[in-house]
Amino acid sequence: MTTPSLADLPPQSRSLLQTQTIELPSWAFGNSGTRFRVFTTAGAPRDPFEKIDDVAQVNAFTGITPRVSLHIPWDRVGDYDALRAHAQERGVSIGTINSNVFQDEDYKLGSLCNPDETIRAKAVAHHLECIDIMRAVGAPGPEDLAGRRHQLPRPGLHPRAPGPPRPTPGADLRGPRLRPAASS
Repeated sequence: MTTPSLADLPPQSRSLLQTQTIELPSWAFGNSGTRFRVFTTAGAPRDPFEKIDDVAQVNAFTGITPRVSLHIPWDRVGDYDALRAHAQERGVSIGTINSNVFQDEDYKLGSLCNPDETIRAKAVAHHLECIDIMRAVGAPGPEDLAGRRHQLPRPGLHPRAPGPPRPTPGADLRGPRLRPAASS
């Protein structure tokens, strides 16, 4: 059996692949590691401007990576107009702005749904900051997403998106680890 190639695809599929682009995450260009330690690497970008330089270089090699997604607070800068202009000068754009509401100790019990009203307010403020950053750098924001809701599959309304299975009434939903031990 031979491995299929692009030539085996119908013309419409090949055409779609030629228009496909990939948005690269900024964290892929910094020092990284495991949950136990971050490993530093010589030459790793030190700030979002240098990450954008690296994204532009990858795009120069591939031609399909014209956007970078930023992650706040890791990619916070003092001048977002300058960051946007820097990206434009390099031939790329800033895509998604991602909020980080998982790293801070305050969020160990959640962020927007945290039982502590003060922490929920902190998470809301962080998301509002991210929306301001989206607008400053020209990234797709909530207004763009609201206009695309009609494109999303809805459970039960789309043949390939039937939705999650419904639990059987009276079923034990706690899973095997949370069930009490059988008595002997």
